[in-house]
Amino acid sequence: METKVPFVRNEGATQAFIIKIVIYGLLCFLFYQFDHKFFFIYAFMAYLFIFLASKILFIAGSLYTGIKFIKQQRFKDAIPFIEKDIEYFTKKAWIDRFRFFLLLSSSGKSIREISLCNLAYCHLQNGNLKESVDIYKNVLEQYPENITAKAQLNTINVIISSAGTLKM
Repeated sequence: METKVPFVRNEGATQAFIIKIVIYGLLCFLFYQFDHKFFFIYAFMAYLFIFLASKILFIAGSLYTGIKFIKQQRFKDAIPFIEKDIEYFTKKAWIDRFRFFLLLSSSGKSIREISLCNLAYCHLQNGNLKESVDIYKNVLEQYPENITAKAQLNTINVIISSAGTLKM
């Protein structure tokens, strides 16, 4: 049974949403030239095809597997898949950089950045505190504005500092 766990998701970016609307508008304009009655349906089908094809062409299959395991709270199983994602988007940084166009992604964060946070979260859930902290610090070195990494590090620091006063 899947439960909701707080893994990092894509956060929408207004400019990417506008790009999606513009692309759909251009497709509507294109198909209007051929059919004045059902052009919006053809444009929607073309947009859907482009969206799905881009996911198949440019997204590592391990991305969805890692997320599935996180949702199922199988954090140890998710780690190798997330590591593959990080490696994939490190080698193919251009896909992540142009994700607005290639993946029609409205994420304000890069897929690599999200994957790094998910990896740190999985290590934290597995009790690998040092590994998790190191990854979150690495995230902040590469992405200084990452709110997730800042919040998680603050939470870890509070828990560690108050651990001496906790009664178990």
